[in-house]
Amino acid sequence: KKKKKKRIMNLFARTSGIKVSLVIFLVLLGAGSLIYNNYLVKKILRQERISVELWAKAIEFNARPIHQQASTRLLLLANSLEQTESVPDSLVNELLEIESIRSSSDFVTDELILNEDRNFEIPAVVVDSGDHPLEYNYPSMDTEIEYSFKNIPTHKIDTPEKRATMVAKLKGKNPPIKIALGDESTSIQQYVYYGESRTVQLLRYFPYIQMGIMALLLGVGYTTYQSLKRTEQSNLWVGMAKEAAHQLGTPISSLFGWIHLFKDEYESDPNAMNMISEIEKDVDRLSGVAERFGKIGSTPELQSMPIEPVLNGVISYLERRLPQLGKAVEVQKNLMATSSVKINPELFQWAVENL
Repeated sequence: KKKKKKRIMNLFARTSGIKVSLVIFLVLLGAGSLIYNNYLVKKILRQERISVELWAKAIEFNARPIHQQASTRLLLLANSLEQTESVPDSLVNELLEIESIRSSSDFVTDELILNEDRNFEIPAVVVDSGDHPLEYNYPSMDTEIEYSFKNIPTHKIDTPEKRATMVAKLKGKNPPIKIALGDESTSIQQYVYYGESRTVQLLRYFPYIQMGIMALLLGVGYTTYQSLKRTEQSNLWVGMAKEAAHQLGTPISSLFGWIHLFKDEYESDPNAMNMISEIEKDVDRLSGVAERFGKIGSTPELQSMPIEPVLNGVISYLERRLPQLGKAVEVQKNLMATSSVKINPELFQWAVENL
C-alpha cells in the first residue's frame, strides 16, 4: 500500500511539474518572440530611414545650383567659341553634344529619384516649411498639377483635406528628414515626411497574433492537463473502490460461514432464525455493495431479464429501512413491466436507490 501511495504521489508531482514547465516555456517563448520581433522592426525601420534619406539627398543633390551653373557656363563657352572664326564649328558642336549627353544621363535623377523599380515602397511626401505638399505643373500631361506624395494611392490624397490629413499622419510617424535647396544665401528648407512600409505594419501586428495563438495553446494545454488530472483522480478512486471490494470479500465470506453455523445451531429457535435471516439479508446487501465497488471502472455485464423482480427487490429493501417512529411512510408501487431488458442487476439497483 505504501508503494502504491508513493507511486500516486509521484504521478501527481510529475504532472504538476509538467504544468509549470509548460507555462514557463510558453512565457519564455512569448517574451523571446516579442523581443526578437521588436528587434526586427527597429532594424527594418533603420534601413527604411536610410533609403528615404538617400532619396532625399538625391533630391537635394540634384537641386544644387552648381549643376545649373555648370550647364550655363558650358553653353556660354560654346556660344563664345562659335563667334570666334578661328575655332572650327565641329569643336563647338562637340561641346554642345557633350553638354546634351551630360544633362540627359543624370544617374542621380534616373536611378535614385525616378526609377520606380529601385525605389523604396514607403509612403512619403515632400513638403515646404509650412507643411504644404509641393506641387508640380506638367502642361503636357492630362493632369496639370501633381503633388509630391510617393507610394500613396490617389484616392487618399484627391482633396485638400485628405492631403492635409495624410501630411499630418506621416509627420507623426517618424522624425522628418531635412532637405536644403539652393546655396547658403538663398537656401530653401523642405522636409520629407514618411511612414512605414507594409512589412513593418504586418510585423507590428504579428506579436498580437502570436500571443493569441499562444494563449489558445495555453488554454488547450491547461484543458488537457485538467482532463488528465481528472482521469488520474478517477483512476485513483476506481483503484480504491476495487481494493475496498477486494478487502471486503474475506470478512463477507466469513460472515456467510458464521450465518450457516448459526442456522445449524439455532435451527429449532424461530426467533433466532428470524434474526439470522435478517442478518443474512444485510450480509447479502453488503456483498452486493462490495460487488458494485468491484465493478467500478469496468464494462458492466448485461443480462436479459425481467425488470419487475429487480425493482421489487429494491423497493422491499427500502421499505424495511424506512423510519418506524412518527408518521408512517407509505410506498406506493404499480409495476406492470412484463418485458425483458438488458441490465446489470446490481448496478441497476444502485441507480434506482440513488434516485
